Amino acid sequence: MKVFFSIITFLLISSTFAQNAFIRTYGNPGTFNEGKGIVAFEDTTYILAGNRETFGGVSSAWLFKVNSSGNIVWERYFDSYNLSNCENLSRHDDTSVVICGTVLQGTDYNIFAARVSASGNLLWEKTFGTPEWDQGFCATSDKYGNVWLTGYALGNDTANQDIIIYKIDGATGDSLLCKRIDGGYDDKGVYIDTTYGDNLVLASNSHIQSNDSTISRIWRFDFNLDTIWTFSPVRDSADFTINSCLTDTLHRILAVGSMLPDTGIAYRMWYGCINSDGSNAWDIIFPPWYLQNIKRAIVDSLNRYFMTGSTFSYYFGYGNSDVGHWIDSAGSAYYYYYGGLQEDEGADLDFAADGGMVFIGTTKSYGPGVTNIFLVKVTGYTVYNESDYAHFTPMPEHQKKDIVVYPNPARGEFRINFQSQDKALAQIFNLQGEEVFNSSIYANEPISISNLSDGLYMIRVTLSDTFYILPLLLQNK
Repeated sequence: MKVFFSIITFLLISSTFAQNAFIRTYGNPGTFNEGKGIVAFEDTTYILAGNRETFGGVSSAWLFKVNSSGNIVWERYFDSYNLSNCENLSRHDDTSVVICGTVLQGTDYNIFAARVSASGNLLWEKTFGTPEWDQGFCATSDKYGNVWLTGYALGNDTANQDIIIYKIDGATGDSLLCKRIDGGYDDKGVYIDTTYGDNLVLASNSHIQSNDSTISRIWRFDFNLDTIWTFSPVRDSADFTINSCLTDTLHRILAVGSMLPDTGIAYRMWYGCINSDGSNAWDIIFPPWYLQNIKRAIVDSLNRYFMTGSTFSYYFGYGNSDVGHWIDSAGSAYYYYYGGLQEDEGADLDFAADGGMVFIGTTKSYGPGVTNIFLVKVTGYTVYNESDYAHFTPMPEHQKKDIVVYPNPARGEFRINFQSQDKALAQIFNLQGEEVFNSSIYANEPISISNLSDGLYMIRVTLSDTFYILPLLLQNK
């Protein structure tokens, strides 16, 4: 399923159809933007977190809220540092969220966290770290209002790095407890969550120098950060990478990520359940034509697992990856994917208040050297109905002054003006992402499309090693 729309589509249809499913992109045109986290609220609004290259060329963590149609309500930048980078967004309570990541202060990298209300008010903003470099990856909140952060801290005595965990007062942002854990070499805590019994679960990754591979673990701690047990997936010499973990309705720990076979070069999607005592319940490995790397997972009251990541590149005949959506329902698997014409990757997901789901990720679909934050809203956990024009992708047109499509709207024929004596490759795609025209053309050469149905199309024009995406509205009638 390959769907994308321009801002023209949105203007034409937004007043006509109910917007219960959509795709939208956000970011500065022509710059680097990436989506990292999403939290859905009961009023069908969503808070999104990511990173955005400012006009000065510096990365800034970006937090913004959108309404049920995907329009931005408010936004906030964490730009008081040399640079800031967001890695995770989590719900603190029904009225606020916590964003975390890394900031550069002078020459020192520190863990950064902030709590922001659903109305956009900054409740607190803090940095945490050792005298050496630190990096933050994930935050979660417990039922007592505390915030738990994880990441890594560079060792004081060696070039090695250790897992680091902070307990923070959720009301003030003050540090209450800190623990460093040496799990091997180049350790880092990548995901943390609360579980039943006033416990925490942590996913960590460590580097094995001898064979340049990764060892991943799930740790269970009490709220004093004393270790209860650890678990590591082992299968021959395969390389497992755990990206996140959570507790299901049966008090088991679901761990998700990827696996690289010792004899292969293609990553495979992997997830497994760990019993409450730390023993292995089961795990599943799929061939490399589904998700290539599960990033996040959530579970509902029926114990159905919902996962997102990216599909395997160069599959499904499209030559690029999409936002993948995998559902494990009592052993039965269902798979969906959503995307544009270029590489898309899912980073996080949440249940929407209307019974659907929302996904955040990053797409490369809208211009050379450009990445945008990618928001996908589907109905009924899965449905993205491409015959219902309620879904759309408003985006700034990536169109330079020296390349123009005219006339636009067109009636059976159009031309492309560009500043080159060489031929350009012109490809036309319909709204389902299907290529309906492909030819090498000279500037201002007439292109006949009288055989196509009226509607909106996207044109990809490739000149040398640069391409441009331009909208075309066909109106023969």
